Amino acid sequence: MNQIPIRLRVALAFALVSAVVLAALGYFVYARFDSELSEQIDQSLRTHGDDIASLVAHRDLSRSVELLGREESFAQVLTPDGRIYATTPQLGNDPQLTPAEAARAAQARSSTRLRASRAAR
Repeated sequence: MNQIPIRLRVALAFALVSAVVLAALGYFVYARFDSELSEQIDQSLRTHGDDIASLVAHRDLSRSVELLGREESFAQVLTPDGRIYATTPQLGNDPQLTPAEAARAAQARSSTRLRASRAAR
């Protein structure tokens, strides 16, 4: 190490510190955008879910194009055993989830409600 010129040692130290700072900054920016994006997607899905729930309450998914917009103009509501409860014309009569996936989704939804009600106490 004594035979390496001081200029080279300073340059290497500066390069190492710069790399660490850039990596840390990059990770911070990535984590921040990831968190914000996840929150925005979750909020958007909750809003669309509420819209669909109100349509299902009236058994009128045909109006979904007006409420959900052009990009998400389709929806399908399944029973816990995987049968179609309500659907938009674009999806037809084919369930988009298997019966096992529908049961798992219903189970996750009920456990989420249970956790939320316990947290509210």
